[in-house]
Amino acid sequence: MEEIDGIKYSKLQIQAATLFYVVLVIACITTIAGGVFLISELILGPTGKLALLLSLQKGWLIVIFGALFAGLFFLLVLFYGLFKRGRNWIIIKAFKPKVIPDPLAKSRIEIKLVVYILLFFLVVVIFGLLFAVVSEVLSYVGGSTTSLVSNLTVGPLLLIIGILVLIFDGLCIFVIFFVKNGYYLILRLIGGLEKD
Repeated sequence: MEEIDGIKYSKLQIQAATLFYVVLVIACITTIAGGVFLISELILGPTGKLALLLSLQKGWLIVIFGALFAGLFFLLVLFYGLFKRGRNWIIIKAFKPKVIPDPLAKSRIEIKLVVYILLFFLVVVIFGLLFAVVSEVLSYVGGSTTSLVSNLTVGPLLLIIGILVLIFDGLCIFVIFFVKNGYYLILRLIGGLEKD
């Protein structure tokens, strides 16, 4: 048990928030690396970067690799420095218990049912939106998933993987938040309607 802002959280909740934060950091670094590779491919073209890199003088190689490693080191230090704050933010947003003033609120099974059905349809809409975007991209390219992936170079592939991991991580945090707090939100909405 660890106490954050006067509320005790279980070891499982702390570990889940830590996992979400680590996945978020890895996805951010992957997305940034994909963006750097994509920019290099736009400037230098999709092929021939390795031959160009090997033909440079040793001084330029030191500059390029030094800048890449300095940028990676800066990102790691930044994310390590933000670790506790980021993990605590995820814990508070996803796992903070809400106080329900109504004594009958805990026995209202219909409210729990509404929350879970609403969550199910929200997740269906999000996955449908992702599926629609992927289908549009595939129809634009005019092929299947394997032909799309085989035609991608390192930059766009890293960028897509990083963005998809970010979306998945955010969706997982949203689902946990909505399961924990959706009951309270629906109860407030229904409670507000009942008072009128």
